[in-house]
Amino acid sequence: MLYNHYYDKRMNMKISSSFECGNGKNITKAGNNYRVEVDGDSPDYEDYFCIRVQGEEETAAIEIVPDPKITKDYDIAYSWPGKNTHIWLYSQMASNLILIDLAFFDPKGSPIWFRREGGSWHTLPSESYDTSGGTIKIKITLNREETIYLSSFVPLPYSEMSCWLKEVETVHSDILTLDSIGRSVRGREIWLLGMAGRKNGTAEKNPIFISSGCHPAEFPGVWAVKGIIEYLVSGDAVAKWILDNYIVYAIPQMNPDGNVSGRCQFNAEGQDVSTSFGKVVGEECRCWRCSGSEDKPPAHEAKIIWDFAKKIRPYLYVDFHGWRTCIFGHEPFEGAGTFDERVYTDEGKRAAKRILDREIETRTHGTSLFGRLFDASEKTVHMLGHQLTKNFNTLSYSYEPNMRIGVDGCMKRGVQVLKVLLNGIEIYNRR
Repeated sequence: MLYNHYYDKRMNMKISSSFECGNGKNITKAGNNYRVEVDGDSPDYEDYFCIRVQGEEETAAIEIVPDPKITKDYDIAYSWPGKNTHIWLYSQMASNLILIDLAFFDPKGSPIWFRREGGSWHTLPSESYDTSGGTIKIKITLNREETIYLSSFVPLPYSEMSCWLKEVETVHSDILTLDSIGRSVRGREIWLLGMAGRKNGTAEKNPIFISSGCHPAEFPGVWAVKGIIEYLVSGDAVAKWILDNYIVYAIPQMNPDGNVSGRCQFNAEGQDVSTSFGKVVGEECRCWRCSGSEDKPPAHEAKIIWDFAKKIRPYLYVDFHGWRTCIFGHEPFEGAGTFDERVYTDEGKRAAKRILDREIETRTHGTSLFGRLFDASEKTVHMLGHQLTKNFNTLSYSYEPNMRIGVDGCMKRGVQVLKVLLNGIEIYNRR
């Protein structure tokens, strides 16, 4: 039996993950510490926790530990402090797999976030937590009847996003519409926001598709898409130009159930939405992420999203994900992923891709370490971007902001990435 709440009557201390976006299980007291296990989904998706702590003028010592089941099943827990990670990466030059050891958790650069009930999120002072020994040890002092939340990311709950999207539609109904393209496994709406200026008519505009939230714990990507939406309705001159020349579609949360239940990677049926698109179109993926899942059906949400995407056949697609860690001292570790130009069948789109690649390399943080995996065309069949590129010659990119730059930083990064890619398209068009 899993316990996602704990109440210490002697100290009037309550610790829980029983709320939207909450993550933490088997919450117990061990000695003078409270112990919380992360409820992970796989070795590379178990670094998200979010708990609520209530007490009365007490100092609490809380130890966050990786999911023991995942650590046991896979013999690695690679996003955790003190763990050396073995990650198989595809080397196009060697045409095989290479083994790289990564110290995946940078304790100085990966903050813990906290907020008081009803307040905003802030970084916890570094002296308040310790990441040595393979766990995260946090010390906090609560005021009387105070409630705080502790998290490894700044979450954006589905209910909050849904309310905000409806408000945006009400205020800016002249340039955008909010629709549902279908329901998740548990019946939640998968929201689609369509945005276009009144100039030139929508029929003449190339469609842009942006998305995030397929991996529910990757909140930097969700904040990035929210930032793009805010910018496009801001009245800024460049934003107006974008909407006058393109129609922009946004799905901010592709996996609503995963968001609400605090999952790291999966949907309500234990499936990865991101790795389902090859199966949706009947194409087998041979990448390391899909190994062992050949007999599983595609994620329910992936089928709904693909049905929408193939209707609009986007000219440009950008899928936002997110990180909180640092590799090899990169500050911050983040960046783009693109797809092998051999996936394209249109020579003009290949030429455009080369320009966009150059722009993204020189005007953002460039290609991320894992983004380089996308260079192997047969290894990315499962991704929506690959399938859009292969079937419709869509210029497809992924970008992963890092939570360490904060909510405002992630929102600005989303706008920056969109502007850079559109600038690349304009450079191509002016040739």
